[in-house]
Amino acid sequence: MASLPDPVIGGVSIINLGLLVSIGLSSLQRVNLSSTRNLAVLGTSMYIGLVSSEWLKRSKDTINTGNASLDQVLKLMLGTQMFVAGLTSIILDNTVKGTKEERGIKNMSYFDTGSGNHLLDKHQSVYDVPGVSKLQRKFRIFRHIPFLQPYRLNEPVNL
Repeated sequence: MASLPDPVIGGVSIINLGLLVSIGLSSLQRVNLSSTRNLAVLGTSMYIGLVSSEWLKRSKDTINTGNASLDQVLKLMLGTQMFVAGLTSIILDNTVKGTKEERGIKNMSYFDTGSGNHLLDKHQSVYDVPGVSKLQRKFRIFRHIPFLQPYRLNEPVNL
């Protein structure tokens, strides 16, 4: 990596970060983006994510819990724009009133633990996040986290 010229690293970074953003935005494909509610949630969460990290850089001594390690962890987490924007969007999406169609919940894949289809079960074990599937089977609330959706093929939504 050290021997690569800076323009090459810059070009690779642009492509990688562009793909990362587009993958994140592709999760919005089932959401009604003509809804004022969804635009407000999306815009507010992106704005808070961008502004909070800049605010944290300018006011370095704002977080002072008395524990230096905890202060560093909080500064790192709250200084990461994606974390703050994601957390804000999860909170807003679950607290601001909206219909299931508007939020995209009606189009989510259905979580079923025993379909009897061994090929489907094999794919589920490959694509699901390790450990999260067990939590989703045990606690229904974990099935509604937007970025931890269970892997299922062509099954209807029954919420």
